Amino acid sequence: MSSTSLLERAGVGDHRPTHGKLKQTGTDPSVLIVEDDHDCGHGLSLLLRHWGYRAAVEHDGAKVLARIDAEEPAIVLLDLGLPGMHGLKLLHQIRMMSVAPKVIVVTASTSQGIAARAEAMGAVRVLGKPIDNVELQWLLDDLVHW
Repeated sequence: MSSTSLLERAGVGDHRPTHGKLKQTGTDPSVLIVEDDHDCGHGLSLLLRHWGYRAAVEHDGAKVLARIDAEEPAIVLLDLGLPGMHGLKLLHQIRMMSVAPKVIVVTASTSQGIAARAEAMGAVRVLGKPIDNVELQWLLDDLVHW
């Protein structure tokens, strides 16, 4: 059974993907999820919406910078394992933007070197996969008020 069906059965929020703009309006902070795995990205977006965030998913690393520029998310949840562009290169490019959101890096790698490098490049935290939902929620809540 997929995480989507579990969340739908639990009556969690709107189940349609967010393809619109994420610009900060009102009190709901926005998160852009950069994840090449469609099911994982969709599941995370449902979870974040359940927690009160506006969430959108981008699967293509090459389109991330344009989306950040247009939508100005408060936070980016960035998977390092993206096809076509390594997540660390994308992290560097995000940090160079004039509207640089806070970035949480997500990786399946257990290498301490990758985590240290991502944090040295400006990631506020590196989370391993599978993501600990409690840790993610606390981190997002802290970043919103940071």
